[in-house]
This record gives sequence, structure tokens and C-alpha cells, in this order.
Amino acid sequence: MKITVPHFDNSELIEGYAMTLIGRCMNPPMQDMKMLLYMLPRILKVEDKVAGMDLGRGRFQFDFESEEDIKEVMKM
Repeated sequence: MKITVPHFDNSELIEGYAMTLIGRCMNPPMQDMKMLLYMLPRILKVEDKVAGMDLGRGRFQFDFESEEDIKEVMKM
């Protein structure tokens, strides 16, 4: 079965997620997602500048307040 999606301008969607980082745990059964969401921003020294959420199935998302902060984290 082939599904065709009509073309649409998604530039606004892309802009809305410009300061979002999505990742996944490499061993979800052994890693506590709540603890990861709590500790990772502290380890990266951005605890007051980011909001984290559990996306399920071992995946997580961090929304940064500034472009400078996400760029700094991506350099690590």
C-alpha cells in the first residue's frame, strides 16, 4: 500500500522545533527515564534553561530556552 502525502509548507513546524533535542536511551530497561530527565540537564549545566519530557519507548526530548544553550550542549 502506498500512501501519498500532499506537499505543504512545513517551515513553521521546523522553526518551532529549532531548539529541541530528541534522544534515546541505549538500554531503556536498565535506565530510569525520570532520573535521566532530572540529572542530564544538571550534568550539562543547563538545569534552569531546559525542559525535558519522556516521549515513551526509551525516547526523550529537551526544549531549550535559547539557541546559545542548545549549541553549547551540541558541542559536548
